[in-house]
Amino acid sequence: MRTLLTSFVFGAALVGCTGNWSNKDLEFAGALPSTAQLKSQLPGMAATGQGISRQGLNLGDPSKAYADTKGASTSFNGIFDLVAAVLDAVRVIPPSQRRPDSRTWGPWNDDKHAGFQLQVVITKEATGDFSWSIQERKVGGEFFDVISGTYRPTATVKTGEGSFTADVKAVREKVGSAGELDPIDRIDVTYVTDLPVKDVKMLFTFAPGGTSNLSTIGYQYREATDLSASMHFLAKGADANVSALDVASGWLVTGAGRADQKVTAGAYTGATAIECWDTDFKVVYAKQNWPGGLDLGTNLSACPTLMGP
Repeated sequence: MRTLLTSFVFGAALVGCTGNWSNKDLEFAGALPSTAQLKSQLPGMAATGQGISRQGLNLGDPSKAYADTKGASTSFNGIFDLVAAVLDAVRVIPPSQRRPDSRTWGPWNDDKHAGFQLQVVITKEATGDFSWSIQERKVGGEFFDVISGTYRPTATVKTGEGSFTADVKAVREKVGSAGELDPIDRIDVTYVTDLPVKDVKMLFTFAPGGTSNLSTIGYQYREATDLSASMHFLAKGADANVSALDVASGWLVTGAGRADQKVTAGAYTGATAIECWDTDFKVVYAKQNWPGGLDLGTNLSACPTLMGP
């Protein structure tokens, strides 16, 4: 899918640099989600990692829980980068077709998949809500949705409630490889940006029989006006020991934070781990509830007070 979306941007840059915008065009383009609205903001350096094990950790060490949180944040933000590559291009290119209730950008040839074309369509419904889609077709055939979304704006237009779905399976079956997204069948996103706490949810549905052994990953990001935030995800898969893992992380704008992990299905059901880090992303408290698990720090109060659910 990354190559498909890159193709769209390339084609748009070639043929979409002429024409003028109208105020009505801007209203349609405003229905598209922006990267700034959706991406998580976690202070500190990039890091990667995953899992519940914390063996060998000591007070004052770099926090593995922070590294895992940062890695998950980076991975999920990457999905928004893929979508934004197309939607941000639409915002700077006037539409190629105008109707009273819709605007269309394209079609353009897909330079990564010979014989295919792409377009973006935004429609304003009678209710004032918007629907939009990034579409693909074989030349001469019917367009199908690659990504489809809806948006209900508030009075400010730039904020509201929206959702979109990426049909990765359709890309794989009708066009060709979706690149690094091939193990996934579908991505569903919902978001709310018109409340004091921004809320973004994402659900990955994996193709059966994949090497990852995952069936779904659910993700939620919440951000308050003071930039304190939380990230919560639940991963389900075929691992007999950890077939469902629930992870909730939160942090302050200073960077200090806490992560709580719990195995909710599998042979290790009930296993929990807590880890907290300071503004330097160093461990100040850690506790695991299984025999021989870590027990670092004397008081849970060393952990920062975070935003509520």
